[in-house]
Amino acid sequence: MDENLDVDLLSPLVLFPNGMIQHLTRSEPTVFDLANRFLGPNWFRRSQENFMHLQDGYDHEQVINNATGSFMFLRLSTLKNLGGFDERYFLYMEDTDLTKSINAQGKALFSPKFEVIHEWQRSNHSLGGAKLMIISMYRYFDKWGWRFFLKFKIITDMLITW
Repeated sequence: MDENLDVDLLSPLVLFPNGMIQHLTRSEPTVFDLANRFLGPNWFRRSQENFMHLQDGYDHEQVINNATGSFMFLRLSTLKNLGGFDERYFLYMEDTDLTKSINAQGKALFSPKFEVIHEWQRSNHSLGGAKLMIISMYRYFDKWGWRFFLKFKIITDMLITW
């Protein structure tokens, strides 16, 4: 971070304890993307693969729109300027929200040069966890806009810039 002053958030390559990659470098979510995740990995597989950057996201440094909350290396001055994490989120979507806020004023970067091991727990697969996830999803889209599909986002962005 001292050598790359333009980076405000660094997200490393996250591995399971057995060394396999956790596919946590994701796109900015749409309502469809997050609803699709609840359906499981066999539904709209290509869309899920694109959302998780399975074809292009884990072998090179890149600016990211959705860093994982399992490990974030943040510049303290950036975090202070943003006022910290948005307290409306208890769990889930706080990492996505923070990444979006950081990218509005600076840069979030994924780098496979740095690795962490994370024992992944999927509490959102319980009824209570799913409820917390849905509440956080609602708060996120209420704050940043309800984009149901990426194509609509692209069309909307084109119209705004035109």
